[in-house]
Amino acid sequence: MGGGSAGCGTPEVAGTTAETLDVGGVSRDYILVIPDGLDGVTPVPLIFGFHGFNGTGEVASQYFGLTGTEAALYVYPQALPLPGQGGGVGWDMEADGVDVAFIDALVAALEAEHCVDASRVFAAGHSHGASFSNHLGCYRPETFRAIAPVAGGGPWAGPCTGSVSAMVSHGSADADVPIDNGIFSRDHWLEANGCAGAPSSSADPAPCVSYAGCAEPVLWCEHAGGHEWPAFAGAGIRGFFLGL
Repeated sequence: MGGGSAGCGTPEVAGTTAETLDVGGVSRDYILVIPDGLDGVTPVPLIFGFHGFNGTGEVASQYFGLTGTEAALYVYPQALPLPGQGGGVGWDMEADGVDVAFIDALVAALEAEHCVDASRVFAAGHSHGASFSNHLGCYRPETFRAIAPVAGGGPWAGPCTGSVSAMVSHGSADADVPIDNGIFSRDHWLEANGCAGAPSSSADPAPCVSYAGCAEPVLWCEHAGGHEWPAFAGAGIRGFFLGL
């Protein structure tokens, strides 16, 4: 376990709350879930869940199944309307965009206000949020220990500056974001972790496989479903994160 952040020593109050953070004069929203039993002294992991296009952090916090009783802080940020998308809400994938700046500021604020293990910060996401988690792994490997994109793509923007551990999940029948996008993400992280072309073996949770010789663990979780969030993903991703 890493050292505690500046917020260690602040008492924690369990529950789910809607929070705001000012980032460059813009009020940004997020859902924060604090499970029972956090003492505010023991550093805990920080787990982000990013909603899909036109989604909300509140709904993601419900259907992801990512929040558990394990000691961690669970955070579900809210995206803004994207320029040129007819008012559609989604994540800015650019390295210098508003959403990378939002997450930088949010990580800093959470570490200042809560007892966070800064060596165990994680990002999961669905669809557009999966693509954003891929880009966060690309841009902020010093911040994020691992990512878990579900039914997404990328990273296609750049530059990538390092590698993270990744659990990439995708449905073979996905008609919204074809599985080739997930394969691209998997292959990117295999290459970044020095294990492209390595043999794979079964891993938890089913139907995942892991690859030999990777600098950081890489899992590929191909399932028979479509674009939906698969049943194994919530607890499976949480277990993958907390096992690192």
